[in-house]
Amino acid sequence: ENKKNILHNEHLGALLSSVFVDSAEVVDQYNQGIYIGDYLNPLRVVFSEIRFSSFIEAERALVEINGVEGFDFALKAFNGKTKEPVSVGGGGLVGEAAFLLLPGEVSHIIKTPSGGFSIIRVEKFLDATPFSLAVVYKQIERKLIKNKQEKTKVSFLSTIIKRRNIKIDYGLIGL
Repeated sequence: ENKKNILHNEHLGALLSSVFVDSAEVVDQYNQGIYIGDYLNPLRVVFSEIRFSSFIEAERALVEINGVEGFDFALKAFNGKTKEPVSVGGGGLVGEAAFLLLPGEVSHIIKTPSGGFSIIRVEKFLDATPFSLAVVYKQIERKLIKNKQEKTKVSFLSTIIKRRNIKIDYGLIGL
């Protein structure tokens, strides 16, 4: 019985390792995925942020921003930075606030989870764009191989069940 299991496992392993995905299948899957919204680099926002350790300091900066000095002056004076693009759902509270503003708009004071405070200005939004095939090729290929391997396992199992005339009581096992 043990030898049969070893042979069974070796045979199944050989079947699974022989699964092959053609590049045309990957391209087809990519095109279908683009059509339904998969493989997209999501909407992102670019914003500048000035961080403060105290609310009083943030209030003082906000007065300057809303006054004559403006955001660009405050950005330099308080060592603010323009951030890398943040996707929808990323960037925590500050990222959420950025998606509520329009380009050029300045936020109110935002209390961060770390206990600090931030003031941001949205610089621009970057539209959702498809990833190139080169970026997602391996991901799609792995997905297709996994799907083919699952089908191979199911086919292999059903062949064994038919050959051995195995009867399964699905009610008994809760299916």
